Amino acid sequence: MSEKIIVNKEDGILRLVFNNPEKKNALTSIMYSSLAQKISEAESDLSIKVIILSGAGGNFSSGNDLFDFINDPFNPSVISFLESLSSSNLPIIAMVSGVAVGIGATMLLHCDFVYAAPETYFSFPFIDLGLVPEAAASLLLPKLVGHKKASELLMLGRPFYSEEALKIGFISKLCSSENTLFDEGDKLAQILATKPRDSLLFTKRLLCTEEEAVSDRMTREHQIFRDLLGKKETQGIISGLLGKKKK
Repeated sequence: MSEKIIVNKEDGILRLVFNNPEKKNALTSIMYSSLAQKISEAESDLSIKVIILSGAGGNFSSGNDLFDFINDPFNPSVISFLESLSSSNLPIIAMVSGVAVGIGATMLLHCDFVYAAPETYFSFPFIDLGLVPEAAASLLLPKLVGHKKASELLMLGRPFYSEEALKIGFISKLCSSENTLFDEGDKLAQILATKPRDSLLFTKRLLCTEEEAVSDRMTREHQIFRDLLGKKETQGIISGLLGKKKK
């Protein structure tokens, strides 16, 4: 497993920590592969009842690692990760602080509980990159926050913070500090870990009534994403960002 994913399994809880703090936990293809493998393995591990996602160093995730992404934009590990996340029957808790940008934000739509620290920064910057959202965000976000609010967040790419995220229903709970975030997230996981596993998993499966629609939308988004990556405008935007990072 990648050292950039910290894995801990204890008392029915699988903890997966993004560990790339120098890049605000930007996700690489190796990290996506590690996450997909661990989430998939947990499905058949009868000792696991809950999955926790979090980030090291005060941030959740700044999204795709741009250098990794530009070298291999069609790496299937991203899709493998998203599919493992969206199809998991295990309850998934995200404990979010710092930044949650791009896929760092869209993956939260596939989590059952999202706890956030104060002033957590959320953003869907896809259009400004010349792309479209992924992870079935164009389907799931309107259902969660309403069409007009989703249009505002996805089309304008306007950042928003944890207080607004709670108000619109994007997160489950706003914690009083980063320390209480992890304490309260752990308490939630421990409660879920005491539940009968089969009942827990079947209840989640019943709640996810649109699994096929999500899969179809992810496939459609991914195709458009690929098409847009071939355009000069998108390539110019990404090259410009890479140039800024090198300075």
